[in-house]
Amino acid sequence: MSHPSHFRLCESDWERVIRTIWTFCMNALLISKKSACTVLLTTLCILLLPLIAMNFSNEVNWGLADFIVAGILFSSFAYLYIVLTKATSKVTTRFLIGTAVVALFIVVWVSLI
Repeated sequence: MSHPSHFRLCESDWERVIRTIWTFCMNALLISKKSACTVLLTTLCILLLPLIAMNFSNEVNWGLADFIVAGILFSSFAYLYIVLTKATSKVTTRFLIGTAVVALFIVVWVSLI
């Protein structure tokens, strides 16, 4: 069964299609330097809380691995929120996405405890 010639894509067309899809995916996953710095600084500020609490209470006893895992979790979920809300400016949509990301974070955090 042969296809009409207007449905055939030559090799350069396929390359262009693949390049377009790749560019779209990478642009969807990339965040600005400002957003990346915000994620990192927020993560560091959150990690300061247990570090400070360890000086005042014996109930908080985190090791290096705890800080590493918590840092990866906080920054990953913050990155996820930024990527998912990148395309919308509606406050309601951002709130719902944020609620879902926080709920997912809580599920993951509780499963690690």
